[in-house]
Order: sequence, then structure tokens, then C-alpha cells
Amino acid sequence: MTTGASISKNEFSSGNIPRVTASDNKNGIGLFTNRLSHKNFRTNGNFISYSFLGSAFYHEYDVSLDMKIHGLKIKGKTLNKYLGQFLVTCLRHTILTPSYGNQISSKDLLTKKILLPISELGDPDWEFMEDYTRNKFRQIKKSYKSLQKHQIIDRRELGEVEWTTLSLNDLFDVSIGNNIDGNKIDKYTGTIPYITRKESNNGIDGFLNKSFDEKYYSEIENFVITIGNETAKPFVQRYNFYTGTKVNILTPKEEKINNFYIMQFICEMIEKQRNRFSYSFSANSTRLKLQNIKLPTKDGQLDLIFMEQYMKRIENKVL
Repeated sequence: MTTGASISKNEFSSGNIPRVTASDNKNGIGLFTNRLSHKNFRTNGNFISYSFLGSAFYHEYDVSLDMKIHGLKIKGKTLNKYLGQFLVTCLRHTILTPSYGNQISSKDLLTKKILLPISELGDPDWEFMEDYTRNKFRQIKKSYKSLQKHQIIDRRELGEVEWTTLSLNDLFDVSIGNNIDGNKIDKYTGTIPYITRKESNNGIDGFLNKSFDEKYYSEIENFVITIGNETAKPFVQRYNFYTGTKVNILTPKEEKINNFYIMQFICEMIEKQRNRFSYSFSANSTRLKLQNIKLPTKDGQLDLIFMEQYMKRIENKVL
């Protein structure tokens, strides 16, 4: 086992070496840096990272570990992506989730036990684990459908269109969702998205069963935008959902903007105003109604074709 070390953020410069932090998203990667000459900077590859808060990820590539991020390798066995992913799942499911008040140190981690399949001799059945995960990868790959790229008829760039300023109240009905306390519910066995103030994963913090009073349920006809009060992070929602504490719901006033790609474009314009909000100046419904954003226009009307085509062009780049 190895453990990362602290380095001031000021020491890092943009590069291609992943720096793994205590994040539970993006494989734990908090930033990308150039190689440093700092005494605490080192890299490892082909191992599992486990944070003091319980985040576990397999890294086939070389990464640098932040303070309190532990690196795990198997004694006498070389990891690969199939075996690594199997072990990550076991770590996540058999070690109780730590917290800031109950952190896992490198010493504590070595005392933990996890459940693993064993062979007839009573040893860990590495071959089974690897084959099981490899088959899962194949099944998932077969389920993928080749996505077709969008037909593009408008290739104008942002600097080639006219812009106008509108308030969110001009475009949306702004309301606050009826909150459900996430600390008192099961977020892992349902099918209905539970939207919170999270800044990632489209704001989804789990899935609930449809067992709550209907007043908590947001049934949407097409698309809405959700924005958490303190985080001010906007997301387009296309499915019915429940909301956590202080989540604003923006419902289009006109059908003409109720299009997924147009809503995504508007979402990006809202995102550009996000830095004006903070925990002490939150994005509540009153302030959001007064929030101005810029949108493209043509002949005095919203340039809906450009907005839709622009977002489709961006999507084409990743298809």
C-alpha cells in the first residue's frame, strides 16, 4: 500500500497527469498536472485508489495521489482492468462508508476485510473474478447501439450571430421543488431520479420508489431545468423526478423552446452567470426570476435553429 501526500494547489500547472483526490466522481480525478519536482510528487499505475472517505477506483494509467488517498495492489498478483474493476466493486460494497468524522487511515484500511469468491483450495479465485468482469464488459458492449450523428445545416459560430438580453422570468415559470430529506430515505433501490443540489451527474443523488405523497413528485411533459440554491448548477431534466432541499425548477413558458438541445443551450448560458451566486448569496427562486442571460436572435426573434444546431454540433464531436 502507498499513500499520497499533500502539495499546495499553487504548485500545479496544467498537464496530462491525473491527480486523484477524495472525489467520488470522474474516477477520483480532481485535476491534470505536469510532472513536478516537489518531494511529495510521485506517480503510480495499475492499482486501486481508495480515499479516506471510501471512494474506490481502478487506474490502469499513471496518476498522482493527493493526501489521504491510498494506493492498493495485490500481493503476488498483477492487476488488470477486469480484476481491478471487480475488486473496486467488492471494496465499495463490503466496507462501511466512512465519513469526515470516521475517516479511514492507511493503518485502518489494512485491517478491513472484504468478501471475495474463493477456489476449491480456499484461495481467492482470481480467474473467476477476471472472467466474470470480462463477460460483463462484453454484455455491455453488445448492448450499445451506434449513435448516428446529427445532420448539420447551420455552421455559424457564437461570434456570427446577434444577441439579446432576457430575464429567466421572460422564459420560464420558476418554482421551488417540494423537498425530501435525503438522510431519511432509501436512495438505492428505486427507479425515479432524486434531484438535489449536486454539481455532477445531472444533479441526481440516487433513485427513489414512487411511495411518497404526489406533492413531492415532479411530473414533466417535456423538459425543465433544475438549479440548486447554493451550487447554482443548472441541469436539463427529461424524466419525472423527486427533489431534495432547495432545488429550483424552471418550466418553459412557451412550447417553442421546449426542445432538448435548445434547453441545453439555455442551460449553458445560465451556467455563465453561475459565479455571481454563492452560499451567502444563493440562487433562490426570487433571484433567478431577475437573472438576465444573453441568447442569440435573428430578425427580432430567438434564433432557435442556431441554438439547436450549435448544441448538435457539439454532440457530434463526441459521437
